Amino acid sequence: MKRFNSFYLKNVVIPEGGTYAKYDYPFTDHGFTAGKNSWLGAPEWHLTNRIKFEEGTELWEVSNDGKEILRGILVDNKFIKI
Repeated sequence: MKRFNSFYLKNVVIPEGGTYAKYDYPFTDHGFTAGKNSWLGAPEWHLTNRIKFEEGTELWEVSNDGKEILRGILVDNKFIKI
């Protein structure tokens, strides 16, 4: 299996500005979507160019404490939730 890594940092931007690409809530203009109960939501990233994901690419959630949870695997061009 292969993890998706951020090798394409030049192509990844944090959206900013009042509304981004006509999106409003939960867009927050600081890199994370609005969460619940004072928690931040999901990271907001925009890929400026398409990236080809390889079959078997893994999508992992990594917490601040280093805990890692496998959240999905690319199968037949679709991410399958784990």
